[in-house]
Amino acid sequence: MSKRFHWLAGFAMLACFTGSVRADDQADIKQAAKTFAQALAKGDPDGAKSEMVRTDDTDSMVDAITPIVAGRLKLDKALIAKFGEDGAKKVAGGVGVNQSMADWAHHVDDADVKVDGNSATVLRKQDPNAPAPAQGHDNSLHMKKVDGKWKVDLSATPNIDKTKQAIPMMQVIGKVMSEMADEVDAGKFKTTAEVSAAMREKMVTAARSIGRPTGRPGAEPAK
Repeated sequence: MSKRFHWLAGFAMLACFTGSVRADDQADIKQAAKTFAQALAKGDPDGAKSEMVRTDDTDSMVDAITPIVAGRLKLDKALIAKFGEDGAKKVAGGVGVNQSMADWAHHVDDADVKVDGNSATVLRKQDPNAPAPAQGHDNSLHMKKVDGKWKVDLSATPNIDKTKQAIPMMQVIGKVMSEMADEVDAGKFKTTAEVSAAMREKMVTAARSIGRPTGRPGAEPAK
């Protein structure tokens, strides 16, 4: 009985210690995840990279994603100046397409964090007023503890190989967004319909240039 008591007491102390470590870890994890998401939302590659486990692959992913975000922010600004917010919402994706990471960062404090040793997962809770995520959509951010600091681990992202394959297309999308913003600022378009049509055409041309299917009904893959 005495040995059993000592074993239980020891286990209880260990559980309390582990709980306190994880509580601290959760705060650090959420802060790293929030800073990373905020950097992506601003199109800031250096800020994002400072909060993640860096490899050639993950650097390439961020270098492909951030120009899209920066390009869309630039385009949104041009559209609002020319057509107002209501008009800008009519253009491919509309105002706020960059809000996903900003919203993610905003909700990190309420996210669920699961810690497993030096790995962790941050799962954002589903907004009851938002549409349900598509089947197979992963709304989590994977984390890894490196040299005592928690970092975002993009290498643990599901289907990362498919994401890597999309990098060339992401790069040209960012370029198209930036070009469209310059053309809107230059007064090239009289209506938002003209903007949308020009953007579609640029996207199709960009997809063909890298040998990707255009996605239009009946379109043949580039050869």
